[in-house]
Amino acid sequence: DGWYVVELDNLNDLTVEGKKMNHCSGKYWKRVDSGDSKMFSLRDPSGKPNVTIELDRNNNIVQIRGNSNSKPSPKLQQKVNEWYKDYKNKEEYYKSDEFDLSLLNNPHIALEAVRYNPELIKYIDDYRLPKYLKIALLALKDDCTMLEYIDPMADDYPEISAEAVKHNPLALEYVNSKTPNYFEIAMKAVEHNWRALYCVDPETPGYTQIALSAIRHNANAIDFVDPETRDYPDLALEAVKQNPLKLCDIKPNIRNYANIALEAVKQNGLSLKYI
Repeated sequence: DGWYVVELDNLNDLTVEGKKMNHCSGKYWKRVDSGDSKMFSLRDPSGKPNVTIELDRNNNIVQIRGNSNSKPSPKLQQKVNEWYKDYKNKEEYYKSDEFDLSLLNNPHIALEAVRYNPELIKYIDDYRLPKYLKIALLALKDDCTMLEYIDPMADDYPEISAEAVKHNPLALEYVNSKTPNYFEIAMKAVEHNWRALYCVDPETPGYTQIALSAIRHNANAIDFVDPETRDYPDLALEAVKQNPLKLCDIKPNIRNYANIALEAVKQNGLSLKYI
């Protein structure tokens, strides 16, 4: 009958929806961008929004709001119910054995399939497929570990991996260290979560800078640095500057230990007991 539903998957669409519907959907962008929420708009044949719908990460309905956060009329609620039933049926279909994986060679089908079942990215082995970037980003938005199945040979791999790490710094574990912008990706990862240092290969060019950044955010990052690493003493020194009591985890047989211990004691005399 001309009614349709569109997904609000960017800040502009959410903001416009909020203005037209007199509610705060624009403030939901962070939740949408992180994959915690999905927002949809029920539109009439003229394109006017009538209902805004929020689903959670597992595609369960969180809330349904009419204009000014009102409760939708029975007629509008019925249209939402019909759409949601279709939405869940598609989700079930794409997660079932009934779905023919060979259909993923069609970019339009692949895009819809991954929207409902991100794990299907595992079976898309042709990175030259049209819309591959959009398909990959859609899969990673829901589950960053799917980066493991993205071909590093893809032209858009640097952008795809950077986006994955943006949403979840620990996705760095699945980023190919030969990626041209790996250093920048790794730096961003440890800035947002120092634990991402655990995922960085010590042989990576610029490793000391990456480790230094992680340690400056949290001295406990030194625990992820191999004592055999060439610049370990310098990194240990930075760690005790940030937290003198981390001296308890520094092995006394490393080069420059005396200076590291002295710095720790200067910062906090209690660290003397760890020497």
